[in-house]
Amino acid sequence: GDATDIVIGGCSAGGIATFAHLDYVASSLTALAPRARVVGFPDSGFYSNVPYFSDKKMFPFQAQNASATLSQRCLAEHAAAPHLCLVAEVNTAYIKTPLFAWQSKFDYDQLSSSVSPPCNDSSCAIPYSEHLVAAMLRGLFGRGGGSSKPAAATRPAHGAFIDGCYRHCDYVASGGGGSSVANITAQGLTPLQAIAKWYGQSGPDKALLIEQAAPAFPCPTCC
Repeated sequence: GDATDIVIGGCSAGGIATFAHLDYVASSLTALAPRARVVGFPDSGFYSNVPYFSDKKMFPFQAQNASATLSQRCLAEHAAAPHLCLVAEVNTAYIKTPLFAWQSKFDYDQLSSSVSPPCNDSSCAIPYSEHLVAAMLRGLFGRGGGSSKPAAATRPAHGAFIDGCYRHCDYVASGGGGSSVANITAQGLTPLQAIAKWYGQSGPDKALLIEQAAPAFPCPTCC
């Protein structure tokens, strides 16, 4: 009840859950700790809305009664396929709680198991990464075409660190050229330094985007 700062985070499935349920959990925590500042910190949880991945969300949506904790506006606007509100590309635009997302544009899990056949070369990895980054910019910051709900004027000041390491969470794929997520930097910042800057200097009042240059796939200098 005396908490002043609460960060809700998770990686992989935990990152997916952070995007999907952040507002619900934040609301519950605020009721218990009304003075607390609550933000989200999902890592490797921003999955693209591609059929091979999104269709598999029908079962957990039904089995877990996920509609109770998802954005009701998202559910209403996707009534024909409400399970899509478990997918970050869809649900991010509805999130009201400020969050800082850490995500690789070359997410190993997405490239290996969210598309069919699995993607392991630049011919498919580059287009996929371009789609993922565009979706993040649209969902988090209202940039680009397509849906931008809520309106940019009322959108929370989210933050993001988008890297090019061929990784998922702290696992760096063999053959990716990198060795450790501890080596990831962009604009002189590590991902943890970036969220500290966003939280301390920008807070909920100003968005922050840090993107690491990744000229090729895999990127041997990205991590």
